[in-house]
Amino acid sequence: MSMAGHRVLLLVGFLLPRVLLSEAAKILTISTLGGSHYLLLDRVSQILLEHGHNVTMLLLSGKHLASDTKDKEKSYQVIRWFPPEDYQKTVKERFNNYIEKALDGREETEGLVKDLENFIANFGDAGFVLVAFGSTLDIYESQEVLKNMHSAFAQLPQGVIWKCQSSRWPKDVHLATNVKIMDWLPQSDLLAHPSIRLFVTHGGQNSIMEAIRHGVPMVGLPVNGDQHGNMVRVVAKNYGVVMQLNQVTADTLALKMKQVIEDKRYKSAVVAGSVILHSQPLSAQQRLVGWIDHILQTKGAAHLKPYAFQQPWHEQYLIDVFVFLLMLTLGTVWLCGKLLEPGIVSGTNTAGTTGYYLEKRQYLIETSHHIQN
Repeated sequence: MSMAGHRVLLLVGFLLPRVLLSEAAKILTISTLGGSHYLLLDRVSQILLEHGHNVTMLLLSGKHLASDTKDKEKSYQVIRWFPPEDYQKTVKERFNNYIEKALDGREETEGLVKDLENFIANFGDAGFVLVAFGSTLDIYESQEVLKNMHSAFAQLPQGVIWKCQSSRWPKDVHLATNVKIMDWLPQSDLLAHPSIRLFVTHGGQNSIMEAIRHGVPMVGLPVNGDQHGNMVRVVAKNYGVVMQLNQVTADTLALKMKQVIEDKRYKSAVVAGSVILHSQPLSAQQRLVGWIDHILQTKGAAHLKPYAFQQPWHEQYLIDVFVFLLMLTLGTVWLCGKLLEPGIVSGTNTAGTTGYYLEKRQYLIETSHHIQN
């Protein structure tokens, strides 16, 4: 079966239970993966159940999906759906590749904390810079980009802890004394370290939120997806600066990093953002239950939906504006055409005008002679 067919089956699997259980269950939660995704939806389902809702979970199951939860008794109803074998195989391969990259290096954690602390201590009050481009992003790791980034880091007085695959490191480049590369690192813990001065990031949403949470200014090198938009908001809030990856040189990157480290306005802005992030009047659990109750009580919360969702299709796609402009243009062209017709600017009209002036001249001459006589 093709991937398109699998997506149709997946969509039907999502929608059909909602139709069948519309009367039996008020809330349907959907878990499409195991691991942390399932644990999150499990906790959400438990919270909603504790607050009096009738909850059913549609759980996409299989040999690689939430297999450790089959025998665990649940207080809410669980409906399991098993996708086709070839679909499970495809997803399993992708999932394993992700896990392999995301967890690469974590098995070598013995002595990791002590090693990092010793490296950071070497730079005293200068502190260190953290460089990480997500768990699976390796597009930026071309030889040229790596060399430019390394040359920029070597110009800093700070130490640099850099998440970079050692297998991709250029063989002809010797690491600067202030640079330490690691296949994996505890990103959130390092962002929380008191000696951190800067975070060089690809602009992923999770990385940005972790940096704001810990009050660390950023230099963003977005690569794809939502990263460009995320960094636009970072710059607008004055939490950091952004550079295009294909425009990075050793000197320009070094200059940007020094700018953010030395200009205290960036640090002050992101610390203020951290205060806002931590200062929430309601807990995450309270907000979850509150908003779901609000949506249920208002029968879908139509008042919160953008007006664009309620517009007719011709307004959504600006067809009415296009037709108006088209008619205005055609009308203008037609009017200009009528004004420029030969009969208007020449011929009879011109002759008539000339005759009028000749008659006027003759009348004035005759009137002049009459007065003289």
